Amino acid sequence: INLHGGGIIEAPSVNGGEDLIFKAAGQVDFLIDSNGNSADDQAFKIYKHSIGGTPLFEVHEGQGTTINSNVTASGNISSSGDIIADNILVDTKIIHNGDTDTSIDFSGDQVIFTVGNETLLTLTESTQDIVTIGDGGDVDFKVRTLNTDNGLFVRGSDDRVGIGTSSPSAQLHV
Repeated sequence: INLHGGGIIEAPSVNGGEDLIFKAAGQVDFLIDSNGNSADDQAFKIYKHSIGGTPLFEVHEGQGTTINSNVTASGNISSSGDIIADNILVDTKIIHNGDTDTSIDFSGDQVIFTVGNETLLTLTESTQDIVTIGDGGDVDFKVRTLNTDNGLFVRGSDDRVGIGTSSPSAQLHV
């Protein structure tokens, strides 16, 4: 099949096999291997230029799909199973699905953890690195240790600090 612009698609009956070949300027541009030319004859694979090396795209019967290159999408990507990756790159936020006031926000050299629209934890890397608990609202802070649930407890509602207690009765209760 000749395409506008000089491209050609060769069907299996033309190329003598079961591969579908896409050519541009007389050279193989993409090749679809569906006949078991590879060691895995249960796979459908798309190669750049020829069979051999790592395919760009693989569909394995009963095992899923592998894309051996970058994937770019302009819409939503959804999954009913786990997404497994070596790295996940995020420009700004990870937002909890169905709970949009819960997120992890990446802003320069700062990571902000927000739950229920309340900033609970902010990590800042600067000339003086800072870990901030809360955003000035009523947020309690608790440090648990091996032997106590309240090694250190700061009650956000009245600014009292307890050591070994979650019910400080004074500004500092030991």
